[in-house]
Amino acid sequence: MNFQSGGKFSFVEVENREEIELTKHTIKILPSLEVDEALMVDVNDFTEDEPLESTTESLAIGCYRQKPFLIQSGDGWIVNLLINRGKTEKLARLEEVIPVGFIAENIQDASAIFSYKSGIAKFLWMTLPEDPLFVVTYKIIPEIGQKLRDGSIEGYYSYMDYGSSIRIPVIEKDINLTNSKNRDLASIIEHIQKPESEKTKPVLPQKLIEPDPVNKTGIFFRIQIMAASKPIKGDSFFKSNNIQGHIYTEFQNGLYKYTTGSYKQYARAREHLLQIQRNSGITEAFICAYQEGKRIPVKRALELTNQR
Repeated sequence: MNFQSGGKFSFVEVENREEIELTKHTIKILPSLEVDEALMVDVNDFTEDEPLESTTESLAIGCYRQKPFLIQSGDGWIVNLLINRGKTEKLARLEEVIPVGFIAENIQDASAIFSYKSGIAKFLWMTLPEDPLFVVTYKIIPEIGQKLRDGSIEGYYSYMDYGSSIRIPVIEKDINLTNSKNRDLASIIEHIQKPESEKTKPVLPQKLIEPDPVNKTGIFFRIQIMAASKPIKGDSFFKSNNIQGHIYTEFQNGLYKYTTGSYKQYARAREHLLQIQRNSGITEAFICAYQEGKRIPVKRALELTNQR
């Protein structure tokens, strides 16, 4: 059987996302002589199994820190973090900002790449653990006998959703994650999230950067919030991330791209971008430019309008 390989390479240049089409190649796959012909399956007949129901499917993605506790030897504190990855499987990052005067040392990384540099303990996953609920652990060691104060650690968990990077804060709770089993972890998260599920997520107060009147002529700037291979139904995703204003949808190069705002002045678009990055979990938003309704590089738009 022959397959056509190909794809696209995406990159950001001067805050404008560009794409390059990769050269297509033909790949020929031959059956193995060591496999019985009766056991062979045509890939065209392959169908994925129905996903198994899980008690964790109703739980929101989140990361929860057990309050650090002092080791019996007195030479440091243990920090346990519980992560619910939900249905995400690849590319996630956990960052913990360690107070000045302390260093961090890995104990249990759940198959992540652990690093500690410039006061930040980082866990990086290319592929997340098979279990949707898992715990990572690190140790905080004082450099000159300092005591760790409650609430002195700040952390964030980032993951990919529909091609966009979502960043959520780590929440510290009075929970016990030491030697907990999977069913215990599910109960812990259910207990944490149950009160929140009965409330509407509050929208952070913010003054919307008012866009210019919509006009598809001339040159204007918008903020791309995200891009996805499948369309997003409804506006709940944008509301949950505190995105205000009209959302524009365009289909380009096989992706549904979602933008907001419409500004003649680059500075005002920049201000709106910073507002989105401050008040939402979307850190990968960027400014894009249009001329007569068609995308052009931001650098070119700035040159044509004599802006910086």
